[in-house]
Amino acid sequence: MNRRVVDLVGVAAAAALLAFVGYHLLRRGINLSDEGFLLQQSVDMLAGKILYRDIEMFIAPGIWFLVAGLFQLVEPSVLASRAIAAISYFALAAVIFRLVRSQVGGRAGLHAAAICIAFYAVLAVWCFPHWTWAWYSPWSILFALLALQCVLAWREDRRAFRLFLAGVCIGLTAIFKQNYGLFALVGCGLSVVVVRIEKREAWGALGRAAVFDGLRMGGGLALAILPLLVYFGIHGALYSIYDRFFLYPLEFTTAANIPYLPFSAIFDPSLFENRVTSTHYLSQLALNTPTGIALLPGAATIRLLHALLYWTPPVILIAGTVLSFRRQQGVIGIDGPLLASTLVSGFLFLGVFPRADFTHLVTVYQPLLVTGALVWHRAGQRLADPTPRWAWLPVAGGVAAFGFYALAATAW
Repeated sequence: MNRRVVDLVGVAAAAALLAFVGYHLLRRGINLSDEGFLLQQSVDMLAGKILYRDIEMFIAPGIWFLVAGLFQLVEPSVLASRAIAAISYFALAAVIFRLVRSQVGGRAGLHAAAICIAFYAVLAVWCFPHWTWAWYSPWSILFALLALQCVLAWREDRRAFRLFLAGVCIGLTAIFKQNYGLFALVGCGLSVVVVRIEKREAWGALGRAAVFDGLRMGGGLALAILPLLVYFGIHGALYSIYDRFFLYPLEFTTAANIPYLPFSAIFDPSLFENRVTSTHYLSQLALNTPTGIALLPGAATIRLLHALLYWTPPVILIAGTVLSFRRQQGVIGIDGPLLASTLVSGFLFLGVFPRADFTHLVTVYQPLLVTGALVWHRAGQRLADPTPRWAWLPVAGGVAAFGFYALAATAW
């Protein structure tokens, strides 16, 4: 069969899986304590109430304005709000696909991107319902990845407007979740510096360039954020924003701290068996689905798969950092795209703290798919030609792991 046809069939299969999973998950479930409050508060906004001043909350307002805007067009309902979830779900998949394909390149890039989308669809089941209802985290991550894409596009053509667009996307990231916006700003800012060092620009010019780069990104950031500040200033809510954004989260996170799952949990399942800690570290479907369902792997395997989701990110981030540097002809070179992706996904990963339960883990997982694909590709490039036999062991392990995740997702 023609290679092009095979490639198209593979991409079509990944897209079909994505659509199938999305169609079913987007129409199911409701979380009254989170989603219910968000929808009700969006309806209250239509009645004239002002966020922060009249409505108690401490998250950036982006998703509330989005849902309220939708409810101005259609009758408020849970199902209508899932249209907003569908946009973020499919848009994130498209951005992940584009980033991986462009930064891996060639036919390998197409394959890697399709595999990423398949894994994204499988993880959506594990992450249910947090990727498939109108919520701030997916939208914030979407704009953070768009900011990374703008930085990588600027790396290729050096058009200053790309950095301005990156700033706009970072501002939108913050509008949907303020701490993610800060992490995206640091990650993308460092990535711009990395690109200039990668291209071996003169050290004396780096400082001046950094100032202009910062002004361009800062201009885009201001364009995104200032209109909202003016709006809340007009409605007398600025002090409430300061109190809710900066003071209350410090109290809340201190009182509601959940430690990161220890590495020992891979070998000791007691944390998953404890009635209290299992609600922290297990997915919603694992908690609410009988383990006797046909096709579902045993409980021990399910616990191990959860633990791996916690400890794969540190491995990816460490590997991405190490593989970003390579000595060539006596000079250490930098892999700009890999290091930029590692920086952005690494800083966004800090969003899992200090409440490191499974819910918060999965809200920062999408960027790790991009970095993971790049790490896999760059590691493969380091291997000798022909590929040594031992190199097929991690491939077999990866395929087996994906199979187990997909098997559980299929049963659920």
